[in-house]
Amino acid sequence: MDDSGFCDLKEICDWKLEMMARRIFSGLWGNKKDILNKVSSLYQVGVFMEYREAETVKDRVTEQLVKLDEKLKKLTRMRLEDEITRESYFEFKSEIEKEKLDLLSKRRVLDAGMVPNGNPEDPAKKAEDFLLVKMNFTDHRIDRDVIGQFVGTIVPVTETCFN
Repeated sequence: MDDSGFCDLKEICDWKLEMMARRIFSGLWGNKKDILNKVSSLYQVGVFMEYREAETVKDRVTEQLVKLDEKLKKLTRMRLEDEITRESYFEFKSEIEKEKLDLLSKRRVLDAGMVPNGNPEDPAKKAEDFLLVKMNFTDHRIDRDVIGQFVGTIVPVTETCFN
């Protein structure tokens, strides 16, 4: 009988896996409250940086819109003074208006991203609450999903030693 593709290691009980996970994560965690505070502050810094970047892009879009308005005014002035033909005027005008519509839709997207979603709860508070739920520090248990994200495999070396 071909035994390739089958694992010949002994099955590990859940309590042993739990013990291994506690040992692994005890070295990783350190002071849990400090880690939560650090994660929360990093999240807030990230949100602030995204907000600043969005504001910068929005300012650039606004500047481009002002320039397009000026172009349109100059184009209209040129048409009024018969410097360009009517066909050229409408061709250039349609190009400018198309660019303007693209920029306006881009600005709407930026505005929508920065408008509060009506939820009074702070996003940093949400992240902290999520971590507190997944990492119940009172009874020293860690959610299995979180363990699965950090630990791919546990290989027993001896009866009490695992990699």
